[in-house]
Amino acid sequence: MKSLKEVPQWASKLYQMPEFTAVQGAITFCAKPIKPITVPDPKKEAAKGGKQEAKKEQKAAPEAEKVPEKVLDNVQSLPETKFDLFSFKTFYVNHKDKKGAAVDQWYKELDWEGWSFWHFHYDIYEGEGDK
Repeated sequence: MKSLKEVPQWASKLYQMPEFTAVQGAITFCAKPIKPITVPDPKKEAAKGGKQEAKKEQKAAPEAEKVPEKVLDNVQSLPETKFDLFSFKTFYVNHKDKKGAAVDQWYKELDWEGWSFWHFHYDIYEGEGDK
């Protein structure tokens, strides 16, 4: 940390600037610095002796017997649905009246318990996307 000696001075000057406090508010440093987490050295642990390792293995054995639960991703965690998306998309694309009868059929088929739909309208402002 010798190379970062001037960082606290820089930060305190930054935090005292009126432009900064107007947005972030008053910021103060911690009164007591946080101690870093130390990772034990495996070589030193092996030198301490086999008795402690045997005790740790005995304590760890019941935990190893527990089977971790399989974590499901977002799609797998969704409930089962009766809505067939593929057949609906095929129906909708091939339908002549996409704003009338096709939407009515969609409302009838949609599984309202497991699905939701969103409609966003995006206004493009003058000059947006020119560059």
